Amino acid sequence: MLMESTKEDLDEGMNSDESHDVDSYSTDQAQVVETLTMEEYTDLREMESRMLEKQEHVQSMDTEPDDNSENFREKALEDQYLAMENEALRYQVERLRESESELQKTVIEQKQILAHAVSMPDSCQANISEINRLRHQLKLTTEDLEASRSTAEIQAKELLSAQKKVRKQEAKLATYNQALAQHNKLRQTVGMVLWDYESYPADRVLEDMNPLIQRMKGLGEYSKAEK
Repeated sequence: MLMESTKEDLDEGMNSDESHDVDSYSTDQAQVVETLTMEEYTDLREMESRMLEKQEHVQSMDTEPDDNSENFREKALEDQYLAMENEALRYQVERLRESESELQKTVIEQKQILAHAVSMPDSCQANISEINRLRHQLKLTTEDLEASRSTAEIQAKELLSAQKKVRKQEAKLATYNQALAQHNKLRQTVGMVLWDYESYPADRVLEDMNPLIQRMKGLGEYSKAEK
């Protein structure tokens, strides 16, 4: 098939410039290698240069006075096209191998990602369970804090009430101590007066005793009120 198409191209090119087919093929080849690396592109350019040299050699064969020059020319063109196709196929095979290698790497990466994705539900479920446990623990801690706060408020109110009672008792105790001191002082004074009443004039005794009696009456009324 390749030989027949090549011969047809050669027959069509007999009445035209032989370089037209080579240039057209070179253009197609350049489109093929657009995705190649710089090193591969350089190799391709060298191959094209060699093919041009072969083309010039074939054209020079046309001027040789040989009966078989036309056959040599056709054979050289066929060899040239075969060499170009072989070079193009070689580069395509190399590119396919590189693509296959990259594809294998991609497949391995995708398998790893898929394996990780498959294992994620278990870890996610474990994380969800841990989050729920922490939420429950936080709820219990919050309830304990609320209960402690309520207890603290009750204790604070009880303490305030006890402090008020203590202050009242302290005030009563201070008043009682003051009254007791006055009572003791009065008793001492009354004792001294009673002890020395014989040396006092009668009117002087009554005059001195009257305020003491009034004070003792007031102290007695205070004691009754306290009880």
